[in-house]
Amino acid sequence: MSKATKITRYIALDDRSDKIQYRGPWVLNDGIDHDTRGNFGPTFRGTLHAASADASLSYAFTGTEATIIGTNFINNETGVYDPTWKCFLDDVETKPTDFFGFPENNWSFCEWDNIANGSHVVSLNVTSHGHTFYFDSLTYNPSVNLNSSQIGESLLVLNTDSGFKYGGNWTVHERGMLTNEFGATAKFPFYGTSVSAYGYSPTELAQGASSAKYTIDEGPPVAFEVQGTAVGGPTGFNTRYFETANVTLGMHTLTITHTGNAGQIPLILGTLYIHNDLDPTGIKSTRSEPKPLVGAIAGAAGGFVVIVIGVIIFIVWYRRRNRPTAVDYEETSHVQPYYMAVPSTSPPLQYAPVVQVPTNTTFPASKRGPYNTSSTTLPVSERTQNITATSSTTLPVSERTQNNIALVSSKRSPPVHQTQPSTSSLSTGDQTMMVVTYQDSGLRLPDNAVQVDEEPPMYSPGPR
Repeated sequence: MSKATKITRYIALDDRSDKIQYRGPWVLNDGIDHDTRGNFGPTFRGTLHAASADASLSYAFTGTEATIIGTNFINNETGVYDPTWKCFLDDVETKPTDFFGFPENNWSFCEWDNIANGSHVVSLNVTSHGHTFYFDSLTYNPSVNLNSSQIGESLLVLNTDSGFKYGGNWTVHERGMLTNEFGATAKFPFYGTSVSAYGYSPTELAQGASSAKYTIDEGPPVAFEVQGTAVGGPTGFNTRYFETANVTLGMHTLTITHTGNAGQIPLILGTLYIHNDLDPTGIKSTRSEPKPLVGAIAGAAGGFVVIVIGVIIFIVWYRRRNRPTAVDYEETSHVQPYYMAVPSTSPPLQYAPVVQVPTNTTFPASKRGPYNTSSTTLPVSERTQNITATSSTTLPVSERTQNNIALVSSKRSPPVHQTQPSTSSLSTGDQTMMVVTYQDSGLRLPDNAVQVDEEPPMYSPGPR
């Protein structure tokens, strides 16, 4: 039985597959620039790997057939072909395909048929003296029965595959299934993310372009052109009919419907490629709107800049969010001074303002929550700079609680007269308190004559 009918499914790897091992100065090229070369159709999935110096590639698989495909663009101006290539199967050199003096895509450089079923490695070695060799794809027939391809691969299906269901009038052509009946359909169930369909435009049937449409899962129809050929022009092999939009990875049904008539070129369906991309945006090329690879690089660079700007904005926001906020002094709780009478021979109305802060006291600092003074250092504001606490324990300091603790209320008015105070100390348990005694101000009041609201003077503490 012929290859076309015996084997109807192959695995196809694009040149960007990470399963292909490259050695040497290979460079990724935009295949769109080569799509119009020759009459063997466009490049596979829009890219090529190019080498203008000695290079090689290899691929390991399990199966019985394999083909290495690329764009034939051989220079022969001096009578010497450049570049040249050699083919290897399991490190044994095999005969390459013949040289061809015209540019063509989808050209087979190495072919291996009917090899023993098992694990193999196919290789291609390129020798170049400056002219470029272009590699496009690799196909092989695996040992297992194929229902779908692996992630990042494509499933190549021939038109004679049993999965096709043809409706209407179709006939077998040497290059595919042919119909010129309006409304004839071809259905194919597939597992993947998108489908590409290819056909054949024979010059002996040279007529004007026809039309057809496709749907996925009975969705909205998408029209496409069935390309015609000019009288006397070359036959169009591997003509690309369409590539569907991406769908969710899973089972779907493709339906192709012919909408032309017998007076136009017939629809000749040759092959389908079922793509199985890990990323649905994948390695697909939009040929109606070519986008050079440099655009992808620029887009990646632009995306990096956006990320950097976003990080900077976040840092600025975060710092501002955690910056200490000004606390309204009027609304802040204050520790009221503790006044302790000191035995003395001095006249009455002597007093000693003392600040006593227990070491286990918790002060409300701000809306973010209290701060425990037993383990946290209290803040020092401009109003309390250089003031030494009377306790032997160091009072806490923190920028978050600036102005939260006022040793003397700012609402009190300073005394009219102020004299030099004298100081003494009072020991209370584990703490020693400083007593500040202010001398006689000259005021004399009879006992119980008037209730006096004592106003402490504004003062700056001296040394201990």
